[in-house]
Amino acid sequence: MGSGQSICSEQQLQNYVECTYFTRKEILRLYKKFCSLNPQKIDSKNLDATTRLAEEEIANMPELRVNPFRYRICQVFSTGEAGLHFEDFLDLCSVFSDRCPRKLKASYAFMIYDFNGDSVLCDDDIKHILTCYSDTLSDTELEDIAKRVLTETVGVSSRGARITFQEFEQVLYRALDFCNLFRFSV
Repeated sequence: MGSGQSICSEQQLQNYVECTYFTRKEILRLYKKFCSLNPQKIDSKNLDATTRLAEEEIANMPELRVNPFRYRICQVFSTGEAGLHFEDFLDLCSVFSDRCPRKLKASYAFMIYDFNGDSVLCDDDIKHILTCYSDTLSDTELEDIAKRVLTETVGVSSRGARITFQEFEQVLYRALDFCNLFRFSV
């Protein structure tokens, strides 16, 4: 880290490098970005891995601001009570980086879409996904679209139909631009 003063120990920085898809320099830049989201709350000179920023603060960063799933993304990456601390933020940015493997991106996309947390995508999850994109669909339209998605994905249209992660991953395998869409640069 040169002659400048570090915001954290060499060991802590090395641990972040080993657990993410970022270089030391990128991690330090991400900490500055994290601090800039609420400079009154976070000390930019000493890494504070415990202070949490509210979901609203993270969701309003330029990279997420227009994403219809921005609050859900924050929920998925939060490891505790409401909000995200720096390590959560680092995980979020790592998964959305260009260097993150497709399979890991797919598993996080699945978690983001699995609103009820039951490890399958059901018609209620699909309807919730649709309302994130548009709040103008009627209940009947939501029901019809969810039924079509389930029928086309798993071949079953009954109320109890579910999409597993493996089925979701197969759909993403055919979506060649998935990795380009499931990313941002910070």
